[in-house]
Amino acid sequence: MVLALKDHFVWDSWYVHDGDVWHGYYLKAPRSIGDPKLRHFNVSYGHATSTDLTNWTHLGTTFEPAKGPAWDDYTTWTGSTVRGDDGMWHLYYTGTCKADKGMKQRIGHATSTDLHNWTRVGEDGLVLDLEGPNAQH
Repeated sequence: MVLALKDHFVWDSWYVHDGDVWHGYYLKAPRSIGDPKLRHFNVSYGHATSTDLTNWTHLGTTFEPAKGPAWDDYTTWTGSTVRGDDGMWHLYYTGTCKADKGMKQRIGHATSTDLHNWTRVGEDGLVLDLEGPNAQH
C-alpha cells in the first residue's frame, strides 16, 4: 500500500477486492501521541480505496475500539475482511480491554454492507474468548 498520512502512524494492513475497487484497511494512530511505541494502545482502523493499487483515496476511520466497558474497549488490532455467500462483508479482528490492561487478546466479528460502516455482531461482537488452562499464557 502506498499510503502515508502526515498526522498518523500507519502499519499492519489487509486488502479486499470488490468489483473494480480495492479496499485497504490499516492500523493507524495519531502522531500527536509522540512515542511510536504508544501507537498500539491508541489505535483505530483507517480505510482507503484504489482502482490501481498505487493511487489511494483515504476515507478516514472505519472501525475503532468499543466505547467501554467492553472486551474490545482498549484496542482493535489487525483484522481480516471477507465476503459471505449472502454478499455481507465480515470483519474478524483481535481486540483487548482496559480491564485486562490489554494483556489478553480476544477475537471479534463485525459486518458491513458498504465496507466502511461496521456493526459488531450480536451483543458485543465477541467470537472467541480466552478460557481453559492455556489462557494464562
